[in-house]
Amino acid sequence: KGNAIKFLANKYGFSEKEVMAIGDQNNDIEMIEMVGTGVAMGNGTPQIKLKADYITDDVANNGFVKAVNKFVWGINV
Repeated sequence: KGNAIKFLANKYGFSEKEVMAIGDQNNDIEMIEMVGTGVAMGNGTPQIKLKADYITDDVANNGFVKAVNKFVWGINV
């Protein structure tokens, strides 16, 4: 996942620090650590929550949508 972010950021001409990534499991930690805004889902593992810049709501309560609204659109819900 981290390599995919590096590849796509490079391909489209921006830095990994300009990327937001959202994850919920330990296999998402590398990705969360490398981006500018790392978001953990509320139902994520304790380890990913420690590494994230922000913890959103859980999946059942639209945590993904809430994070996108906050960090992409600037809407706090």
